[in-house]
Amino acid sequence: LAGTVNGTIINNDTRQPISGVSIVLFDLTALQGYYAETDTTGAYTIEVPAGVYDINIAPPEASGFIGRNELNVEIGQNITKNFALSSGITISGSVTRRDTNLPLANVLVGVLHPDTQQDYGSLTDVSGRYSFSVPAGRYEFHASSMTDKNLTTYVEANFTVTSNVNKDVVLGIGVPIRG
Repeated sequence: LAGTVNGTIINNDTRQPISGVSIVLFDLTALQGYYAETDTTGAYTIEVPAGVYDINIAPPEASGFIGRNELNVEIGQNITKNFALSSGITISGSVTRRDTNLPLANVLVGVLHPDTQQDYGSLTDVSGRYSFSVPAGRYEFHASSMTDKNLTTYVEANFTVTSNVNKDVVLGIGVPIRG
């Protein structure tokens, strides 16, 4: 059995469609992802095999909209999933490597809300830049390379966000600790 997931993504304040939003349905059992992007009317369609999926909604970078996740969505037939995205506070910056001072691509940069366990973030681009939006609050900030496991992970507890913030991060070579 297969199913089609379709819907529309709009601005929560203006009720206008948002184009360029990435939608990823990820099957944790099969370790397979399915991707679509909203068109100019905010519409998207994704065909997937029947299963249980995590849905990730990622607005265009630097758009100011807060991404969303919906976990454990069972899909066995055609369903409609509409989303309204809210504006947030933008966290942006760059990630470089300590020993070369060069920008690092494919670093997962994000924040985790300690109470709700909601995670927000993005990957750095080829120039080491990242940008994502979050609601105001206190978070744990983290940055870790997805491609070079010899680099340390940067973690900062009690990272408070009340207005747009630029946060540059430097990752160095680390020594693995085994216990």
